[in-house]
Amino acid sequence: PALRSGSNKRQEVQPVDRVTRETSALLTRIEANPTEAGLYIQLAAMYRKFNQPDRARAALEQGLGPTGSNYQIMLELMEMDLDPFRRNLTIVEEKLRTKTAAPVAEDGEDEEGPSLDDLRKIRLRLLKEINSREIELYRLKGDRFPLELSHRLELGYRLMRVDQIDQAIVELQMARKDPKLVGRAA
Repeated sequence: PALRSGSNKRQEVQPVDRVTRETSALLTRIEANPTEAGLYIQLAAMYRKFNQPDRARAALEQGLGPTGSNYQIMLELMEMDLDPFRRNLTIVEEKLRTKTAAPVAEDGEDEEGPSLDDLRKIRLRLLKEINSREIELYRLKGDRFPLELSHRLELGYRLMRVDQIDQAIVELQMARKDPKLVGRAA
């Protein structure tokens, strides 16, 4: 029995030990070379893998200073900023599906929580915010990496979603220059 309880304690502590064990090598490398942006990105990816987004964000923010506000770290932070909006959108869409599938009471009263109209408004606001942030992100990527035309393609898609058709056409025409993207940009 004593061995089992001891082994149970190891199992309870194991996830923390695993995170510490796997990140310790990266932390040591960061201490040795704090200006290497890739190390901070790898550390953040590892924290995200273990479902610790706050620690991932902290690792990236910690790397901004020593790396001189490295571009890749800033992009990673922008991507992380989108995650809560995407999660909220998923939640709202699930609530919308549940509400539309549920029968409405005879007196017209709905169950607790936001009404169907409120959920639709929240969904639209979330979509608008996600699209504007993604447009900014892909515009930055497209400007920084002009030969990587897949960023232009994604920017064109996002611009079409917000009915900025003229700008979308320009971006999609640029993306068509890449033979791999011709079919998707047409």
